[in-house]
Amino acid sequence: MAEVKIINNLFSYNDRFKMRDCKQINMIVLHSTETPTLELAREYGKQEIYEESSTGNAAHYYINLDGKIYRYVEDNRIAFHVVGYNEQSIGIEIVNKGRYPHWFYNNNQFPAEEFKKEQIIALLNLLKNLKARFPGISRLERHSVLDQRTIPAEDNSDVLIRRRIDPGPQFPWEYVQNFWNHLA
Repeated sequence: MAEVKIINNLFSYNDRFKMRDCKQINMIVLHSTETPTLELAREYGKQEIYEESSTGNAAHYYINLDGKIYRYVEDNRIAFHVVGYNEQSIGIEIVNKGRYPHWFYNNNQFPAEEFKKEQIIALLNLLKNLKARFPGISRLERHSVLDQRTIPAEDNSDVLIRRRIDPGPQFPWEYVQNFWNHLA
């Protein structure tokens, strides 16, 4: 594995996320941005939607289409990326169009865009790096496994669809999971 180059580009509200002891981190959660570009994902992330903290939905790391890794939230901060698991996890977003722009349409629940080889290589390097820095991490999960809530489809309210399907059906989960399982 190559050395991991991480580009720091913290959200302006990074310091408003609560601090945590990194020893409590025991899980990494994989997401896809469900946007076509990193820039659009960042625009969504910059929106301050939580009044109590003046922060938004954000993962710690973002992997762009070219494989570059960006840190948007410091590891010792509790980012809001997965309901019920934020305090104990690190979130990684991988740029992928997913269901964009009709995330909640019934006929748009099977994204076709594949993840780029550069992204998967970067992800594996980042996973190895995080595991070495935080030996208490024992779980690697998909967002879709942790958040299985459903909502009515926007184009047919009689049909319930999953809110979160990321990182999605095109993500090479078995390959990444196998890599993770063999990390010391």
